[in-house]
Amino acid sequence: MDLPYDEVFDAIRDYLGYFDVHTNAPIIGNWDFSVAPLVYENEGDGSPSGEIKSWVLVILNSQLYGQQSIGGGIDAGDNRWDEDGTIWFHVFTPRGIGSREARRIAKGLANMFRGKTMLNDRLEFLDADMGAGDPGAENANYYLMSVSIEWRLIEAE
Repeated sequence: MDLPYDEVFDAIRDYLGYFDVHTNAPIIGNWDFSVAPLVYENEGDGSPSGEIKSWVLVILNSQLYGQQSIGGGIDAGDNRWDEDGTIWFHVFTPRGIGSREARRIAKGLANMFRGKTMLNDRLEFLDADMGAGDPGAENANYYLMSVSIEWRLIEAE
């Protein structure tokens, strides 16, 4: 049995850009990595340079799957099944400089998804929420502010 790749994760990562974990080569997307490099889940646990500077941890979670129709065919698998979830951007800025820079980065990331669709309009981005900052949650050197964006994939595969 061939296991599927996560098309939502791949679409978001391609849209934003990333560093190839095998070659460390930058794959250019729409996010400006000079503002704050993005680190995707399980690809690192801090600033890519090791310096104490702004960076963002990107995490994607989802609910698999919500049945949206009844009577679409012989068995339940023939119906429409949607997937929905949340993309989290955990913005880390150096501690002691205030929250303004963290808010700027968080809002910039959220704004990139406002009204955005992907995967032939099957993937849509919904409400965004900027949570309260939490100083030193990951590391005593950093201030953490998170922004989350709800998403829905229509007719998930």
